[in-house]
Amino acid sequence: FILRLTLENTSNQVYNKLFIDINFDQKFYRLIRTVKSIPCLIPHIAYPIDIYLENIDPNGVSDPIKIFICENNKNLPLLGALIQMPLSEIRI
Repeated sequence: FILRLTLENTSNQVYNKLFIDINFDQKFYRLIRTVKSIPCLIPHIAYPIDIYLENIDPNGVSDPIKIFICENNKNLPLLGALIQMPLSEIRI
């Protein structure tokens, strides 16, 4: 799967040193490649971010993925999303 996120800062404040936290069940998925940090998020500009995942369950079972956008040294995320993943093709 390619999970495409589009981040857009709708405030007038510039955000620096953000990171992406991806939570998923490792019984179902394996991260292939992802962007872990976002150096700068300028207001009113859309930033596409691709996250590459592989479904490793032999039956193609899906499970939700949680994504959080966080600032460095902060306890609370700026944004959170719960993504319902589709079923994957069964491996033969």
